[in-house]
Amino acid sequence: MRNFSESYDDIFPVSDEQFDFLIKTAENYPKPAKFLHIGSNTGNLGLALAKNGFDVTGTEMLQDLLNSATLKRRTQLLSVRFFKLSISEVTKYLGKGFYNIIMNFDSRIPLGNDRSKLQKFFCNIKQLISKEGKLILVLYNYDFFKKTGRNPAPIHTIRETFLTVFDFFENGDAFVSQKIKYDEKQDFTIMQKVPFYPISKKEIQEFSRQAGFSSVEFYGSFAKEPLAEDAERMICIIS
Repeated sequence: MRNFSESYDDIFPVSDEQFDFLIKTAENYPKPAKFLHIGSNTGNLGLALAKNGFDVTGTEMLQDLLNSATLKRRTQLLSVRFFKLSISEVTKYLGKGFYNIIMNFDSRIPLGNDRSKLQKFFCNIKQLISKEGKLILVLYNYDFFKKTGRNPAPIHTIRETFLTVFDFFENGDAFVSQKIKYDEKQDFTIMQKVPFYPISKKEIQEFSRQAGFSSVEFYGSFAKEPLAEDAERMICIIS
């Protein structure tokens, strides 16, 4: 049986645009800038940042992905560490006011369909972030998917196809399913009808303000292109 970690790096490689954006953002802080990557997956982004002299902490709840990140770290003497921590546990175990840049790039923070917990997430992050620090989120543009009933475009690689399906209901419930198709006969289910809260741009602004952040910017790419109404994902820069 295959697992998610075997395909993750092919499906979600660290892009030059993504990496260059983070390097440029880190220039605003004393060296070495301190990163917290919530949902660090197989660790490639954290390792790339550490190789460039940054201090990196990654948290990950999926054991297969965490094992992959930990194995990669063992072979390199870098300032990077990975922990198995849920989003609700980070304020309990990590340093208050320590991190210059906190990021989540895989749209996992809305999982659970609990508005109050998602609201609390912004408050918890505010405790961990340094003065003038930034929270950077990459989220699906749920407003667009709810309005159109569409699903995100499949991600194709040489070996597999990554699929995401949303189910929205009139009572406000929402569910997400994800799987990897290897061929017509073989696929791997990552999640099946998992409840989530389709947070809107307006709510991101509201929760950020309530947590004590003063600025929220939305973009369509790490190159800071304007966010189009039909964009599948949005870059949120919160400070």
